[in-house]
Amino acid sequence: MVVSKTGLALALVTGTMISAGAAQQKVDDRFDYQPGDLVQFDGRGYPPRAIYKVVSCDPADKRFRQCEMIRQSPDPEGHARPFTMENYPGQLTLIGRAGAQTAAAPTPAPATPGMAKSSAPAAGAAANAADNSCPRTRYGGPAPGNRPASAALFRQKISDNITMAAYGPYWYGVAIDSFSLGSPIRNAVSVRPGVGATRVNNAAPPNATLYPVSAAVRVCEGAPAGSSSWRKSGNGKYMCFVSKDNEWTCGSSN
Repeated sequence: MVVSKTGLALALVTGTMISAGAAQQKVDDRFDYQPGDLVQFDGRGYPPRAIYKVVSCDPADKRFRQCEMIRQSPDPEGHARPFTMENYPGQLTLIGRAGAQTAAAPTPAPATPGMAKSSAPAAGAAANAADNSCPRTRYGGPAPGNRPASAALFRQKISDNITMAAYGPYWYGVAIDSFSLGSPIRNAVSVRPGVGATRVNNAAPPNATLYPVSAAVRVCEGAPAGSSSWRKSGNGKYMCFVSKDNEWTCGSSN
């Protein structure tokens, strides 16, 4: 009888240890992101509702899984930073799967260089007349680095910085009222005393060709129940270049 009780006690203890071990091995696999995915933080992050592109991730079953991501909007960055996924419960939304088109922002045919400039308020992309007070400006999608530089391309990428943040039933309208393209600049590397190596634009690869752009941009927010009025957006100064990921980007100039 004593042996039986001891055996039972041992079994109970062993079972408890196994259960505790299993609990310790449980992994939060809600963040099954893949390279190329677009994810958006909610308003608790800084900058609020920032959008990042996933570069790489640890295996999905790894505890404290990290993903390397590059900020796409606002103010696109040229380098990836690590994020521990379990630190952001309920704060991340997958808005674009790698190799797929986002439901909220279908991709139109690329703009043809040399086409006549469109007039506001639908400058930069095709508009959808779902709500005439804020016509939808569609997200143009990634532009590969071998695509020739052009005013039409840069207008698209400036517009994309805004429209890529659309989600659910909501949309953005973007109007580019004025646009000026400056002379190309080489992203030369120099050494500043007390600072070290620096570039004309630290977000762009060294020696990349930079295209300075001035643009007056207006934005409206569209929703099924009603849309906002037009408002000015951005600082009007942008730098367009091919990123280290071989994609065109136009971020606010630094």
